[in-house]
Amino acid sequence: MTTNTFSGQQTDEKVLYFTRPHNGVKYFAFLKVIVLGFFVFLAFQIVSINLPILSSLMSLIGTVLSIIVIVFGLWWTNSVHEGTEIYVTDRRIVKFSPFSPWQKTLRTLFWDEAVKSKTYYKNPILEHLLGVGSLEIHARSQDKDNVDLNYLPYHQDLANYIDKILYTFKNKPEDLKNFKEFVAKPKGERDNF
Repeated sequence: MTTNTFSGQQTDEKVLYFTRPHNGVKYFAFLKVIVLGFFVFLAFQIVSINLPILSSLMSLIGTVLSIIVIVFGLWWTNSVHEGTEIYVTDRRIVKFSPFSPWQKTLRTLFWDEAVKSKTYYKNPILEHLLGVGSLEIHARSQDKDNVDLNYLPYHQDLANYIDKILYTFKNKPEDLKNFKEFVAKPKGERDNF
């Protein structure tokens, strides 16, 4: 899953890694949306039992509303997942996140502004089940925002890779042009790339 270009890419900027949050998180969010739709339906069914005069109207409203909740929720969850794009380049880290169905927010942090990367678990149970984790790249100054990357496979290896980029950027910046792309595979299988 490599994508070598993105909107706003600078001339001669080399993409070293592209990723999205793990697909399992999307399916877990789908499950939450379906459960929410079921509870909306159930709530209207309980109201219709207690109000016999409006029973059929409440059942109809509950059915229609739960279908709307499920369809919109599944669409939005998929849009957020597919619209979230993370690029690690030889100059910066770039994250696109959907803000609305028509707009994306852009968060970028150049390597000269970055200090370190840190791994953590945002939702420990889910992340351990999926084998993913989260990563935060800290900015040098307090007025800059850190970049959070959530639900990534091989997040600890990616953090080490980013630390290597930061070290190289600060000590031998000319070597960044020769950096190999990050390969999100188990350690023994990366050399076969």
